This record gives sequence, structure tokens and C-alpha cells, in this order.
Amino acid sequence: MANQTIFKRYEYKYLLTADQKKDLQAYMETYMKPDTFGRNTICNLYFDTPDYLLIRRSIEGKVYKEKIRLRTYGRAQDDSEAFIELKKKYKKVVYKRRIRTEYADAVRYLCQGEDSIEHSQIRRELDYAMQMYQGIRPAVYLSYEREAFYGRDDHELRITFDQNILWRTTQLDLSAPVYGRPLLEKNQALMEIKVGQGGPGMSDMQPPQDAGTENGGNSETQNSSTTEDISTKGIKAGGDLLLKDGTFTIDFCDDSLHTNGNLSICGGTYTLSTGDDGMHADGADQVYGGEITIKTCYEGIKGQNMEISGGTIDITASDDGLNAAGGNDQSGMGGFGGDMFSADEDAWITISGGTVTIDATGDGIDSNGDLTVSGGNIFVSGPSDNGNGALDYNGTATITGGTLVAAGMSGMEQNFGSDSTQGSLMMNLTDNQSREITLEDADGNTLVSYTPMREYNSVVISCAELSDGSTYTIHTGENSREVTMEGLVYTDGEVTNAPGQGGGQKPQGGPMGDNSGDSDNSDNSDRPTLPQGQGNPPDTQNGERPQGDAPQGNPGDSSNEQTKEESDGQK
Repeated sequence: MANQTIFKRYEYKYLLTADQKKDLQAYMETYMKPDTFGRNTICNLYFDTPDYLLIRRSIEGKVYKEKIRLRTYGRAQDDSEAFIELKKKYKKVVYKRRIRTEYADAVRYLCQGEDSIEHSQIRRELDYAMQMYQGIRPAVYLSYEREAFYGRDDHELRITFDQNILWRTTQLDLSAPVYGRPLLEKNQALMEIKVGQGGPGMSDMQPPQDAGTENGGNSETQNSSTTEDISTKGIKAGGDLLLKDGTFTIDFCDDSLHTNGNLSICGGTYTLSTGDDGMHADGADQVYGGEITIKTCYEGIKGQNMEISGGTIDITASDDGLNAAGGNDQSGMGGFGGDMFSADEDAWITISGGTVTIDATGDGIDSNGDLTVSGGNIFVSGPSDNGNGALDYNGTATITGGTLVAAGMSGMEQNFGSDSTQGSLMMNLTDNQSREITLEDADGNTLVSYTPMREYNSVVISCAELSDGSTYTIHTGENSREVTMEGLVYTDGEVTNAPGQGGGQKPQGGPMGDNSGDSDNSDNSDRPTLPQGQGNPPDTQNGERPQGDAPQGNPGDSSNEQTKEESDGQK
């Protein structure tokens, strides 16, 4: 019965009054056709971690976010048709993977860890996601009554109207009655526009002037045809951008500095705050001097390639600090945690001077090609989860000079390569630390020290004094460890967590019942009675890698894509 589907589209949401909904539906008759199944009740279970990581990322407005949900049309029976969905959103593009199965089988897979659904590429992606998010379990029930329409000339264009939206955090079972607390007022409806190419096919549809918008007009929900001439970037150049001097304080929702060519900074003082990139170049980012402080951003400095030879750079990023990404970076959606770009010879990062300090919850330094360090002082505080690394490169990494300390988690950490002519030591710790890192030589002289911004269990250190065969002491807070370099590039200690898992063990499926935030449910008392084969998922030990290979391919791949998306109301 299993059926896999893959969708890639743009979605725009609008909050409407009853009168606006009536006017729009009347206007739409020329362009849209009602769905065959008419008005449907759709029931959903949204899954989350005990600390609500997925919803927090969504509320925080991350450029990348995802959700896992179980959906049925109407109140479920054991043999009802159900859809397990994995939705990801990256830079406004929505990618959805969906598996069709029976409700009881879906529950056994999602909540009890059983092998109850068909194996496929989408199943492997779901396996990876379920194992990455520790303790994931049903978190919220959401139901609504939906009217769906599709375009008469463009079947990829879909418009839905949801009313009577109900939610609850108890009795998290789709076979339970449909009830909950209302999310909207009685005279309100949520309209959603779904389109394959972000707006084409809708250019002739001009809604009434008083049509409502989500969040009072959030730019993300607006039709691109009405905002394409309005820029929310700070300084924008169609060609190259050269900044030699001056004082700049820029606070914009999009890129602070943006160019379609090369961006070069030779001097000046820059204080940047943004909801996207601090500095973005479609070509090269080049920093020769100046004082650059990126106080808030999604990614700090991003471009096809990057050259830093001087200046002082201080970056605080919710994702990557430095990111050299060739091609369309939406292709990085294929995996979970970290870019999944293939190596790109046109993407590289070179640092030969200056001082670079990075505080990033994604990758600290991320090159889709090579990383070369020959000078400068570089200090990186990377993520506190294993989905990203303080250093991340897809080509080769070479260090021949300078000083570098990069702290993060060991799951995705990388050391420099064997072509390096300066010593580089990567030390993996058995426990997480949060205090100052100090490297001393055999005589007790401090060679380098740095205090990361968050917990870490892996450290990469490189400085001119490191040499093959010599012994050093690394202090991490009150703990110390003596290390003898058994090579110019050396790793001491084992990786303590597998990539992407965040904690090194398989999460146990949460209960289908009252959600108290405690994922311990060893006696299964809160789980519903299910036919045949119910039970607990197998235990896994700390540090065990998720079973199977990481999913391959990008959500935008069309190898399994149907020529037409199934109706939202189809059963």
C-alpha cells in the first residue's frame, strides 16, 4: 500500500476574515477549480524533541527549518490511510517527502521504532531524522477543515482555505475524537497558496486590495511579483562592490552588504545586523583590512570563494560563520546537519592574515572546496550539536602558518590535511567542556589560549610551535591532558558521537498520549493498543552510528516525482 511522493514548491500564507475569504473565492472562480473531494477534515500529529527544538527553530525564523508529522483525513482507524511527512524549508523553498501507509503501521514506526513501513529512499531519510532528533515523540495535535482549489490552467497552483483550526497537547492519537482549543477566531480563515515556481501562473490574479496577509504583511508571505522591486538589503550592488573607508552601521532583514559580483573591503568600520548574510557576494569576498563586526546574522560572510588577508572580523551567526558555497546553495538541503554540497573547485577559503573570531551555531568555517590557512589569528566557537562542525570542508585543508583554535563537537569535526607544513592537533574529549582552552609546551609555557562561547568536546589547535614528536599539555577548564604529537597533523582521542545524531544514541519513540515533556515511557502505559507486533524499539549504545547510510540526493530531485501533486483532499 505504500506510496512515496516528493514535492518542491513555494508556500504563502494569509490570514483572512470571512468577508475576504468570500470575495477571494468569488474572484477565483475564473482561475481555480474546487478539489474533487470538497471540504475535508485533516488531522495531524506534529513530532518534536522534549525541548521542542523543531518548533523553536521555526519560531526563531531560521532560514532552514523542518518538521515531521503524521496526517490522516478524518478520524483514524487502524487501517486508515495515513501519510508520514518530512517537510523542510530553505530560503522560502518548501521540500516535502511523503510516505503513504496504514495508520497502525505509521504509529508502530514513529512511536515504537518498528520496521513497519516500506523501505525506500524516503524511508532512509525518515530513519535518519528520527535518529538525529533525540527523544522525538508526538508533541501537538492539529486539525482543521480544509477547502482546496487548483488552477484550471496550471495544476501545480493550489489554494487552500483552513477553518476551525483546533490544537491540543493531550490525547495525541489521531484515532481519538476531533477536538481541541481553537487557534483562530470564528470569522477567520487561513489561506495558503502553493505554487511550483514561486509565483508564475499567478501574475494575472490580482486579489482584492483589502486581502489580508500573514503576520500583518511579513515579506516572506508576499507574492514575489509585488515585491521584486523592493530590496530589504542594506547596501546592494549589481556588479562589484569596493569599500575603502568609512563608518557603517547597517541593520536590515536581508543581507547587510550584497553584491552580484565581487565584494572587497580595504578599510573602514562596519557594524552589521541582519536576518540573512552579513556579507554576501555571488563572486568573491575579499577582506584586506578594516574592522568588521557582524552582531547578528544567519551566515556571516558568504560567497563563491573567500580571501582574508587583513583586518579584524568578529562574527556571531545562527548558522555558518564563513561559507564558500559554489552553485545554488539550495542544493544543500539533501542531508541533515551541515551542507551536503559535493566538492566544488571554484569554492575555496584562503586566510593569510588578520584576526577572525567566529561564534556560530552552524559550521564555523565551511568551504565546499578547499580551505587554506597561511597566517592570521583564527578563533572559532562552533556548534554544541553534532550536526555541524567548527571546521567543515569538502576539498582539502592545508595550514602553513598562523594561529588557529576551533572548538565544537566531534561528530562533524575535521582536522587539517597531510599536506600541511605547520603542526595541527585535534583532541577529542570524553566529556563536554565549556571553559578556557590552553595549550602549553613541555616547559609549561602558554602557546595559545581561547575561551569558546559554548560547550565543546573537540578542539583543533594549530600554531607555529607545534612539532612532530613533541609533548604538549592541553587544559580545558580544570581538566588537563598530555599529548605527544605522533605526526605533524595528529588526532588524539576518538569521536564521541556519530555525525548528525546530536547525542550519540538512537532516540526512543515517544508515547502516544499525554505529553508531559518526559520521553521516558518504559512501561508503554501511554501507548494506544495496536494490532500485532507492538513493542519497544531496540536499544542502541552511546556513540553508535545510526543504522544505514545517510540519505543521498536532494529534496528537489525529481526521480520519484509525480507529474501532478495529489490532491490535498485526496484519500
